[in-house]
Amino acid sequence: MNIKSKVEETVKEILDIHNPIDLDKDLKELGLDSMKCINLIVKIEDLFNITFNNQEFKISNFKTIGTINKLLSEKLETEAV
Repeated sequence: MNIKSKVEETVKEILDIHNPIDLDKDLKELGLDSMKCINLIVKIEDLFNITFNNQEFKISNFKTIGTINKLLSEKLETEAV
């Protein structure tokens, strides 16, 4: 399973959604509130064995599956170097 699939499955689990989610769909519109966002961040950190830094905790980074994928890809690339 690739990064995009893992992120989508994690988001669907947190939001209790069973259908595919468009990469650009605002997750707030699907029910992502502050508590669910924290749960999502913790699950992503655990799943990919990473820790987000304070500068990465921006709402814009967790707005859509696409923005999460972008942040995660950049973070994994940076940590691999």
